[in-house]
Amino acid sequence: MKRALILATVIVCLTATPALAQEPAGASVEVALDLAYNLKYIWRGINLVDDPVFQPSASASWRGLTLSVWGSMETTNYNLYPGYGSTAGDFTEIDYTLDYSWSCGKVNLSGGVIHYQFPNTGISSTTELYLAAGLDVPLAPTVTVYQDVDEADGTYATLSLGHTLEDVWKPAEGISMSVDLSASVGFGSSDHNGFYYGTGDAGFTDATLSAGLPFKLGERLTLTPSINYSALLDSDLRSGMARDDNLWAGISLGLSF
Repeated sequence: MKRALILATVIVCLTATPALAQEPAGASVEVALDLAYNLKYIWRGINLVDDPVFQPSASASWRGLTLSVWGSMETTNYNLYPGYGSTAGDFTEIDYTLDYSWSCGKVNLSGGVIHYQFPNTGISSTTELYLAAGLDVPLAPTVTVYQDVDEADGTYATLSLGHTLEDVWKPAEGISMSVDLSASVGFGSSDHNGFYYGTGDAGFTDATLSAGLPFKLGERLTLTPSINYSALLDSDLRSGMARDDNLWAGISLGLSF
């Protein structure tokens, strides 16, 4: 049944309303690479690694369809997994995502599947399906719903807002700086919260605030320092975690072609 759900989502993503996709006929493949270094790894308000991590990613897009790979490499031995010894220099998570995005007027839609693997940890892999709907209006409100169809078997949803101030500073020809601001709040089902946070009650889980300063260095290169804050919202969730709020910085270098 779970495999059937995954296959159905992929088929929908590949075939859904091709006339709504905004890419022109014969559009070429777009490739993006990103090298990110973050002082912590926070996921849905959970402090997974309280030390620096290297998190590279790569994606290829064609006519609304995007295949991406993202990884997280631990740089210290903050986490020691039974039977695996040192984790410094090892990837402990690799995510594979297949996404299809399209638009209809001022509504932006996307759907896809994410497969999470956890090498060098002994943690079982899992898979989520997701759907997202956003409005092309100020603050770009977007709702995304994730459904785990494997290990957690729960639902997680986010409401996110964001705004970009374009080209607020141009120190030289071909170089410009923008300001990216974003905020999100998450809600988990009882199954999701029981699996990841240790409590079986459904409710709001976490909130995250982020600010970035993307520097465009020519047409293809972008350097982005950022600062982020995340907090768990529910008292039961906070009581079960060593860190219930986190502040961290990061920097990434992106290349697109």
